[in-house]
Amino acid sequence: LHSRSGWETRNRLWYEMRHDGRPRARKPFKGAADLHMPIADNAVEKLKPFYINAVFSRQQLASFTPLLAEQGEASADAAQCLDWKLRKESNYPMAMAQVVDLMLTYSGKVCLKLRWDAKARGDKGKLVFEAIDPLMFIPQKGGDCIDEMDYFAHVKQLTVAQYQREKIYNQDPSLLARIRGGDTQREHWKAQEKASQEGITWSANDEEIILWETYERVAEGWRVKTYSPSAPDEAVRDTFILGWEWQGEPMQPFTEFFIEIGEKGFYAPRGVVEKVAAFETYATKLWNQQADWLEYAAKPLFTRDKDAALINAANITMGTGQVLPPGVMPAQMPAPPFKLEEEIQKARQLAEESAQVPDFGAQNADQQGKQDTRTATEWNYIGSFASQGIQYKSWVSSLSEGQVYRKAWALLLRFGGEELESFAAKERKVLPATARHDNYLIEPDAQPDAWNKKERVQRSFARFQLLRGDPRIDQDALYTDFLSSDDPRLVKKLYLPTKQKAANEAEDEAMEIAILMEGFPAQAMPGENHQLRIQLLMGKLQQLSMMPPPETPAEMGAAQLARQRLHEHVAMHVQLMQQENPQGAKPIVSALEALDPAQAAGPAPGAGGGPMAMPPGGPDAMGGEAMGV
Repeated sequence: LHSRSGWETRNRLWYEMRHDGRPRARKPFKGAADLHMPIADNAVEKLKPFYINAVFSRQQLASFTPLLAEQGEASADAAQCLDWKLRKESNYPMAMAQVVDLMLTYSGKVCLKLRWDAKARGDKGKLVFEAIDPLMFIPQKGGDCIDEMDYFAHVKQLTVAQYQREKIYNQDPSLLARIRGGDTQREHWKAQEKASQEGITWSANDEEIILWETYERVAEGWRVKTYSPSAPDEAVRDTFILGWEWQGEPMQPFTEFFIEIGEKGFYAPRGVVEKVAAFETYATKLWNQQADWLEYAAKPLFTRDKDAALINAANITMGTGQVLPPGVMPAQMPAPPFKLEEEIQKARQLAEESAQVPDFGAQNADQQGKQDTRTATEWNYIGSFASQGIQYKSWVSSLSEGQVYRKAWALLLRFGGEELESFAAKERKVLPATARHDNYLIEPDAQPDAWNKKERVQRSFARFQLLRGDPRIDQDALYTDFLSSDDPRLVKKLYLPTKQKAANEAEDEAMEIAILMEGFPAQAMPGENHQLRIQLLMGKLQQLSMMPPPETPAEMGAAQLARQRLHEHVAMHVQLMQQENPQGAKPIVSALEALDPAQAAGPAPGAGGGPMAMPPGGPDAMGGEAMGV
């Protein structure tokens, strides 16, 4: 604690600077302005949406890559299950928002803790996440990464009522009297003032209890011991070995998020407030000086000619249209030595660029001091520079994000029960037993531009237009990517998988064939699976050609009309397919022309026609491979 006292002082300064602003050290006169230029707070608020969107704008939070090839289908179920558990059945979204805010405000490194609450959801249990204030996490001296440390401590601040509700803690009244805050603790720590810090080792509030939950790496895993610094000789909770594992290795419940990668050391990363603190201090000073100047310049001051008679100022009436006495004239205040507004804008620009979120409303001054907006080329370069910086920060954050998903999946496997359920398109799905293991490589399902929705949607739309209908491209993945770029929820609401869509269309076409056989001229509609429907129609024509000829004139006329309607319907689908997918229609038309050039496009509506002869090999002889058979 003593070695990090300077770091704690700086972090308290960053907190004060962001929220309330640093007060003016010395005012030049009574009633002088004490303004706060919120550069740090603006930078934090502008960066927060980038981090949040980079996590929660995806179709799924994590991607599961099975380490065994035969587990591919089960991995998709596991990814969907984890996504549901984190988004809908835990406080992960709220905790991540708090992590981002703390990371940007404080030292640039924040810890996220997860645990399993067995009493939640009607005793079904759920994952619970907690964003840890950096001041409440005490690492090993000289430590860098949590997973490489041998011990660390989490400082917990509880009210007396919260402590008494948690039955896992020692409820001995004598111990409670020793560890609760107030004057007794204050006297106890006076002798050790150098090592004592209010809120970490003791509390001035007699309704607050400070606990240290320490983790130590041992041969069996991680040993957890909980005690109060006011009574370190008596355990508040029984010491135990945390039996959590990931792929056979001991696991502890903390994950660190950091904003930059630089020097080694737990306190090395810098937050956004620390980066822009000097610029905010300078801009605030200029703003206060501008207010001081306005205090004098905006008030009416007067002077008199030296030869004028003495005038009693109380006799001068100020008002609209009043005439000043002879010899009295308004005093002209001199202009400031330089343009304070321009200087403030320069400080603001430097701060925004340092935080890598440029302020597109700022202006720059040329050498003649004229205000002029930046050129489009300059804005493009600034925007490109900022985008690269944000993408780098998102990549750094994703390193920790993957750790969260691996640990969350380990807890679900250990405590989630035999039925890990999720919901997709309002249907309940239970995770199959083949997917219940940790033999996965779990990483964030991230994209470099996940924070930039406009650019993501534009690129996805261009890709969708270019590759739609290409047989070499997975069309299901193409459609889901296009929908999720706008809103991941649209995938579950709107998307119908190809297999299910094909089954629905086949059933619909069977009904259309039934009414065509009755002589009703059913219409082909744009957007249908014309290839599948043509295949079903040709199969029906083949079936008709193999049936014995009709015996009566009425039966012959009905059969002729049915064939005519089928040919007309084939022609409609071919025509629509040529309009919607010219490349995909070519092999279909070629196959039909090979059978009967006169019938390739089908008879005109209302015209007669006989049955189209089928090749000896059946429908597949039309080019089944090209048709997707």
